[in-house]
Amino acid sequence: MSLINQLSDEKEPFATCLLSTDCTTTSGIEHRVLEDNGHSDILLRYMEDALQRHHISPEALQRHMDLIATLKIENLPILRSPYPQPSTTQKGNFAEVFLAEYLVSTTDMELPIYRLRYNTNPDQSMKGDDVLLFDLDSDPVRIIVGESKFRGIPDKQSVIDIVDGLVRSYKAGYIKQ
Repeated sequence: MSLINQLSDEKEPFATCLLSTDCTTTSGIEHRVLEDNGHSDILLRYMEDALQRHHISPEALQRHMDLIATLKIENLPILRSPYPQPSTTQKGNFAEVFLAEYLVSTTDMELPIYRLRYNTNPDQSMKGDDVLLFDLDSDPVRIIVGESKFRGIPDKQSVIDIVDGLVRSYKAGYIKQ
């Protein structure tokens, strides 16, 4: 696959926990299949930190925690959590963060914006492209636009939904081929 590399660093959680196979679909689309290799506990610990990092900056988390402590002392209502409560939103955010972290691990590109930090209603999924990675050192600048979906059982409709989301971004002029 020309955009993403194989993971080689054994210290990298994705390399430790996942087997990857590159193939081409019957439609001629390059595709990477990821499979659990039995070390999901390592990946889950990594993802706990990544989910927190994507939802709230360390400084904002500390301010949030300090404010909660103050509100408890004064017996005032507690602030809303910066993390989603509905399980469907949690799963969707997990898929988005997983994709972002995996692409950062397998490319030389940067994720300069943690978009989930800017969600005005964390209980609802954000609209728009799930992942934007940038390679500002290349000429021309390269951008990866990613779309993720969480499904209990992967199916053709999930892939269609992902492609439709990317096509909408392309037609709106947000991405070019």
